[in-house]
Amino acid sequence: MGIDSSGYIWLDGQIVPHVQALIPLDSPAVLSGAVIVESIACSTNIPHETALSTVVGVDTSSTVEQPARGNSVTQQSGARESATQQPGERRFLFRVRDHFERFERSCRIAGIALPFDIDRLCVAAAEVVRMCSDMPACVQAVAYCGIPETHATKESLGVPNSTVHVALLPMKQSVRYSASDGVVDNTAIAGQTHSGGNKTSSSDDTFVLNVPESSGVHAEISSWRQLSPNALPVALQSIAARFHAELVLDQVRRSGFNEAILLDEAGRVSSVARGNLFIVRDHYLSTPPASDGAPEGITRDTVLCLAEDLHHEFDLHILEESMTRADLYAADQAFACSTTRGIRPIVSIDHRSLRGGPSTRGIVEALQERYRACLAGEIEEYRDWLYEV
Repeated sequence: MGIDSSGYIWLDGQIVPHVQALIPLDSPAVLSGAVIVESIACSTNIPHETALSTVVGVDTSSTVEQPARGNSVTQQSGARESATQQPGERRFLFRVRDHFERFERSCRIAGIALPFDIDRLCVAAAEVVRMCSDMPACVQAVAYCGIPETHATKESLGVPNSTVHVALLPMKQSVRYSASDGVVDNTAIAGQTHSGGNKTSSSDDTFVLNVPESSGVHAEISSWRQLSPNALPVALQSIAARFHAELVLDQVRRSGFNEAILLDEAGRVSSVARGNLFIVRDHYLSTPPASDGAPEGITRDTVLCLAEDLHHEFDLHILEESMTRADLYAADQAFACSTTRGIRPIVSIDHRSLRGGPSTRGIVEALQERYRACLAGEIEEYRDWLYEV
């Protein structure tokens, strides 16, 4: 995942080239990790193949009117019209207010004084999506503490005269959500890809993953533990938590897996490395509670709502309950979910295949389809989750 090809971001109320977003090495953001992050999913109503038809192999930079340096968001209202969009294409931000409310809560937990209100950030995120010629996969929000300045009047992290900067970055990836997509991220993870999930030695004798996600998610229970709420709150969307997730994923990838499952210090199941975990057994859909270290995921909440709609079709009952390693091994089905990667079926845990019983077949697939339809604006009762840009 990287910056959209436009090369522009929103920074402190202005559209600027992303190369101008420089963080001083002696700032609290760098030296103390004083950074809060949030990802907001983008979606479109047109088929994935059509959306890519004018992007693959075509240089669209000449057709996009780039914002002038330093112009404010409100001055760039024409950016959407100048961007390359398909006829009839509609672009959405999914549950953007919920995401920015969580972003604001994280800043409050961290003692960081967020300089923009939620309404302003929602409008700015929409402007970021409008200015992109290619539909971004998500908008990445970042709040970070810069160098203290005498003109600053607020205090952050106990530091007087703190400056807090906010950036919104349009992020691209090889798979994004659209009306004809499934919501599984089929991007192959680093390393040569071949079937079987074997490990191979690279030139520096380290093991790299060989399991593309197109073959499904193969998870391992990590020896790393979920962050303790008494050390670093899981509710805090911090850069430190993301680094913890990278450590966890690095471990399992070296063992030939492409996802990690975290337990808490008591051995209860918490989550996957970057998202939430669900299992299906008999007619029950279960997910760990926040008290066991499960992140307060917005996609998790979405799945719980969508699962209620499947109650009559599958006689499906929903539980938020503590789980053990044995519960994972006994599951018929399992899946991971997150904002940036959607719903991803897990096909094995610790080399144990999840075959699925007769009563549970089709549940994960039905949730995927309903989630896809929700993102595309096809389900009227959930259209208030979409913020059209």
